[in-house]
Formats: sequence, structure tokens, C-alpha cells
Amino acid sequence: MAKNIGFLAKNVPFAGKKAEEHFNNAIELYKEIGMKSSLGQAYLSLGLLYKASKRTDQARQCFLEAIDLFEKCEAETYLKQANEALDSLT
Repeated sequence: MAKNIGFLAKNVPFAGKKAEEHFNNAIELYKEIGMKSSLGQAYLSLGLLYKASKRTDQARQCFLEAIDLFEKCEAETYLKQANEALDSLT
């Protein structure tokens, strides 16, 4: 899904806005139920959407949130992806 975010945000009207809405809803839900790993994945995906939409400050913030959560969960594969995404902004 994350691989298609950039394409959808650029090519399908309103898809980016809808995706952002869904990611934010998922983030709120995962916060409520304490699912840190899933919360990190939602932040990573939202960050990729922001990156594709050239909203680098918001992307950076999401990537940093994801990194923090993945470190706490010791989710090494996702942590690597989040760090690579953050590095790609510079």
C-alpha cells in the first residue's frame, strides 16, 4: 500500500486527502488501544503521503514519530524503513 501512496496522491483527485483522513483516523484508534507497532506503521505511511505531496516538514514529523515507536517496539525492519524515509528528505 505504501508504494502506491505517491502515485495516488498525484494522480487521483481527492485521493491524497482521503488517504490522509484515513491515516489520521487509524492513528487516533491505535493511540486509544495502545497498538504501538501499528501506530508506527500508520505514521510511516502518513509520512510517505506527505513526502509525495511535497509536505516535507509534516513528513519529517511523522517519520520521527514512527522511528520513536519502532525503537520502543524493537521493530527493526520498520525502523530501518522509517530511517531510510527520513534520510530521503535531506
